Amino acid sequence: MCKWVRKNFALTVRIKVIAMFDINLPSVILAGGQSKRMKRKDKSFLEVGDKTLLDMTIERLQLQSSILAINTNSYSLKYKKYGLPILHDQVGGFFGPLAGILTSMKWAKDKGYEKVITVAVDTPLFPLNLVLLPYEHLPLHIFEPRYKLMTKNAIEHNKPFGIILSEGKGVFSKGVKVCVKEVFKKYSNGEYDILVKGEEIFKVKGTEMDGDTVVGDVEFLPIQKGMEGPQFQKFQESYLKILLKFGVDIDLELHMKKKISFEFLQGLQLPLILKKEIINIKDEVNRLEFIKNIFNNILEADSKSPSGNLPQA
Repeated sequence: MCKWVRKNFALTVRIKVIAMFDINLPSVILAGGQSKRMKRKDKSFLEVGDKTLLDMTIERLQLQSSILAINTNSYSLKYKKYGLPILHDQVGGFFGPLAGILTSMKWAKDKGYEKVITVAVDTPLFPLNLVLLPYEHLPLHIFEPRYKLMTKNAIEHNKPFGIILSEGKGVFSKGVKVCVKEVFKKYSNGEYDILVKGEEIFKVKGTEMDGDTVVGDVEFLPIQKGMEGPQFQKFQESYLKILLKFGVDIDLELHMKKKISFEFLQGLQLPLILKKEIINIKDEVNRLEFIKNIFNNILEADSKSPSGNLPQA
């Protein structure tokens, strides 16, 4: 759906960007209630589709925080399988979320942090703050006026835009050009539900405001030649083990034809801090080696986990 033809070969081009905000803080999932409204069934493990509320919350939260914990007053082994710190309320009497927040604040303070993020386990659809990678797909709900106009222009004229992480008063040094692959819904008020796909990495040379939209001068960074021979075969062996570990046993030949580092990360949920490291690696061989180490660490951690579940970063 998205085509972009460069009219010249200048290294620096101008692109509009959506800035995502980085929250590098410890995060606690509040699951310490008594589930009275759920007839005493632990709501953390209620299923929505094929995932529990706790699964969904962890999956969302780990994209923007690498330090996670669960606040619960349950001693169920179901919580321990996630490999995350379990925080029981430090005040007795089931005082609800305030007790969980107090416990979270004390835990964060003990770890040397002045702030902590808390999210309720029964509201897992909180905003994402993330780094997008090439070949990665991302559903977005566009509702801000400045982004509604940008999205409308991208859809009608097959134009790309950029997604870049906002850090403090500036932006992350790298971003990714994206194209709209599908429009799920266009609302009467101009909002959109869309699916975008990451394509090219760019380096930010400078930014300025065009009205209320960030416009950046960026330099696109080509992906260099990757591994070959026995070195690449060892990488493929690790990747195949990952596929089988997660139950991917169809279209294996198609998966094994992948050559570019970012292709191998499709469908794999990674913490923000790891994605920032990956996108910062300039050399394709070094990036593949880094990803291979991630695969091997996942497999090693899984072999040590009694439940066979992937520990969360």
